[in-house]
Amino acid sequence: MASLTPLTREELRDILGDEPEDLFLERIAATGATIDEVSEALNRLEAEESGDELDRTPSSAIVVEVAAILDEAMAPNSALDAEDAGYASR
Repeated sequence: MASLTPLTREELRDILGDEPEDLFLERIAATGATIDEVSEALNRLEAEESGDELDRTPSSAIVVEVAAILDEAMAPNSALDAEDAGYASR
């Protein structure tokens, strides 16, 4: 049976580990996402990264929102990348 209980920031930290900053965990928690929705979002991101075709549309708008937040959380920091490349503002 699917869980209908929204995850807390602390539960998200247990699931996602130390990588996402607290701000991203708070944003995901604010969506009211359940464990099933977070799992689906993670699976969709992994499939996209590996180039696999997705068999179906997301089961909810929350899955889409959580996937977008996770994608943003895992993206490299563009300001740091610019600085590393020598493009920092002077």
